[in-house]
Amino acid sequence: MKRANMTATFQDGWGSIREIEHLLDLSLKDIVHSQVGNTINISKYLVHLMVKMDLAYETELQVPNHGQKCIFVPTTLKFHEDVAKGERRLRWRFTFPNDAELIYIGRRLQCKDQELTTLTPGVFPQIQVILHKHFKNLPITARCENEKNLIKISLDRLEIVVELSGDQMASFLFIDVLVKSCKSTFQTIELINDHVLSKIEQVCSSVQGCQGISLVHGVLRPKAVENLLLCKHRKDQALLLEDLKQEL
Repeated sequence: MKRANMTATFQDGWGSIREIEHLLDLSLKDIVHSQVGNTINISKYLVHLMVKMDLAYETELQVPNHGQKCIFVPTTLKFHEDVAKGERRLRWRFTFPNDAELIYIGRRLQCKDQELTTLTPGVFPQIQVILHKHFKNLPITARCENEKNLIKISLDRLEIVVELSGDQMASFLFIDVLVKSCKSTFQTIELINDHVLSKIEQVCSSVQGCQGISLVHGVLRPKAVENLLLCKHRKDQALLLEDLKQEL
């Protein structure tokens, strides 16, 4: 499928299923006709396969500005130069009541054996799909937005930023979870464990994820979370949870 067609079809990761199937039909027309004839609707099968493998998320409702049933494909999100350099600027978007006591908590998921194993960039789009589906199905109000290698979540007086970070060239990638909350520390940690960290670990250990890797948790400095340090400045701002427990 030509890149220009892909860019025109997807907006912020969303695209019309009808348009995508049409482009797939055009791209695979000669192959399908010579190999299997016209007995199989290969485009519909491929879209279905993407959804089943958690590479895409199909909406039951129509998405605004598209006017027809759509599909979310994270791999089509635009890649900007500041992301590659670890210089994407983040900001907290939501304000809480003036009398609210805010806390900032950060967690990091990284490979236990960083010399022999690494997270792959391809696992993050699956995480985006899984978290998108998870928050859409919650009985409480939650909002999940996606950018390249980034997820922004609002959940029950929590604002959460999930970013794939690290140095891809050096095969050292990790996932940072940055949280701003006006709940208690215990409630906040319980929520991010149940709704974010556990889901990420499930994806990484799945057949489509990074089977065979062992993930460990790190704790980010609260000031690094509060100030939303750039990714390239944040990489040295975490201590492994195991090391902290040993010190205590």
